[in-house]
Amino acid sequence: MKNLFNQRKLTLIILTALCFAACSNQPDVDIPERISVLENLTIISPDATPLNNSEPVKEAVFGDTDEVIIGQINTFTVDSNGNVFLSDWNTNIIHVYSPDGTHIDEIGGDGDGPGEFRRISSVSIDEEAIHVFDTQQMRISRFDVNSFRFIDDMEFPFKPDFSGGVFIYPHGMDVMSDGDYLIQFGMNLNHGPDNERPDLSFFGKKLDINRGAFKPDTIYSVPASEALVRRDERSLTMASVPYKRSAHIHYENGEIMHGWSDDLLFRWFDEDGAYIRAVYSPYESEPLLRSDIVKLYEDRDEPRRGMIRDDDHPETWPAFKRALPDDEGRVWAGLITDDPESYTWKSFSPEGEVYASFTWPRSIEIHRVKNGAIYTM
Repeated sequence: MKNLFNQRKLTLIILTALCFAACSNQPDVDIPERISVLENLTIISPDATPLNNSEPVKEAVFGDTDEVIIGQINTFTVDSNGNVFLSDWNTNIIHVYSPDGTHIDEIGGDGDGPGEFRRISSVSIDEEAIHVFDTQQMRISRFDVNSFRFIDDMEFPFKPDFSGGVFIYPHGMDVMSDGDYLIQFGMNLNHGPDNERPDLSFFGKKLDINRGAFKPDTIYSVPASEALVRRDERSLTMASVPYKRSAHIHYENGEIMHGWSDDLLFRWFDEDGAYIRAVYSPYESEPLLRSDIVKLYEDRDEPRRGMIRDDDHPETWPAFKRALPDDEGRVWAGLITDDPESYTWKSFSPEGEVYASFTWPRSIEIHRVKNGAIYTM
């Protein structure tokens, strides 16, 4: 589903307001010391009036057509022309749609041959090619951005090692401004005794496309998203629950954005990992009642129910459920409020304005904001 604001009217309001915001003073609010020491920090008042608070209007839908049936949407991306590239988990086909939702072509298919896939983990597009990362075959395939025809495959220089208590896995890819790849890695627990719980992280490394090898430096490394864990010598159980904190890392227009859902602090870094700027808005997270969480999971089977019961619950919910940057440098965050059925979505500009604010059902999550459009899945 694709949603558009009234672009003509809103653009005029945004340009005027952002010029004023860039020249205004920071709001007078209490800032934690760990945040206040950040350089190039923009503070946004929680009482700031949004430039636009109307609900976006649906303009197009991308999915099933009379000729195409989508089994399960895995991931999607959008090019600068508004074409949508949607991957089907069941068939390993990438379906191509025009901006109005018309199906125009398809890429790949299930298999081991050139230009075929076994597990599409991410799709990234630059001016010349569509780049598809297959984490089962450990290779990256390229297709012509205009004809959608296959160009070549590149073997991915990584072999997973599951022999220890922790294993590393690649889960995402972006094409950087110099043509190299930014590969996102995660760490996870393996089977074995829980004598020592390591600190898990998400980290990014640059893959040199010409040499087919990773450059030595790690571009970023941040704590991994929290989860419930129960591990013994014979089994490992991990569960993601909504009250745990999560890491949000995205690459957009040559910058890497990081947010940790405990608060509304978002930091940007360049392609070498150097800090650029940060945006922060004070937010009072909703209280988390242990009794409500236990009741929510009382009908679940073991060991999930016992893991919830024995967990050390935080005092509050996270500040937000999901956060991502758009192609204009703004950040979009789905705030967790006292309404269990909806999120309040807010967008903050680097200049210090609340660009937009509206409430949507929790079943509608924003996955991409580009070309003046919001894409939900």
